[in-house]
Amino acid sequence: MKPMRRAALLIIGILSTGLLVVPAADATLVPPGFGGFPPDVFGALGPTVATTLITTSSNTNFSVEWVAQVHQGNSFCGACLDFVYQMTNKPTNPTPSGFTDPIGRITASSLPAAGTFAGFQTDVGVFTGAGPLGAGTAAPVSVDRFSNATVGFQFAPSSVPPGSTPASTTRVLVISTDATHFLAGSLNFIDGDVLRVTAFAPNSAFPPTQVPEPATLLLIGGGLVGLGLASRRIHRAR
Repeated sequence: MKPMRRAALLIIGILSTGLLVVPAADATLVPPGFGGFPPDVFGALGPTVATTLITTSSNTNFSVEWVAQVHQGNSFCGACLDFVYQMTNKPTNPTPSGFTDPIGRITASSLPAAGTFAGFQTDVGVFTGAGPLGAGTAAPVSVDRFSNATVGFQFAPSSVPPGSTPASTTRVLVISTDATHFLAGSLNFIDGDVLRVTAFAPNSAFPPTQVPEPATLLLIGGGLVGLGLASRRIHRAR
């Protein structure tokens, strides 16, 4: 019986060791996603590690003042990055058309050969404090993640109008991630037409460290308990 018991111990040990290196399944945390519910609210942001200057960009349909930042440290980990955006819809447009439409949607996505949100965990919402453009009042009505690489803030049907009305500046928009490095990414302002500018996005060349899921940890614990019981029985048999 001793050889059989030793073989059983060996098998349990191999299985337990193998579970330790199984990566956690990719998770997509975008509460609450489509459905018309308000997004999450973040009460604190870590220190800023990158920022754009406040910039005005225009197309024939609207003109926006915007800023993008990267902050470090969130609920995912101390080195993890938050991607932060804020926008004002300008009352005047320097383009020949002079038109300034309401903005219905803002998305953050990848650029070719640059950063992407694909493969990273994300939690999306708004920051409660004032941002680089002040204390904006236009909050998204829902948030979503489309095709794994694009995170969107939906304002329509209560779109962000132009002008000096309180709703002309958005709340501080936050994409909290488990990414620890960043590259250039795309920020898109949409009213039917799209104005694309270069901001920041996670660097997929540095994937996050995978942590075993709770179910995996339970299996590991069960395997270790089995090893202990089997060892105890063998010791008593001797």
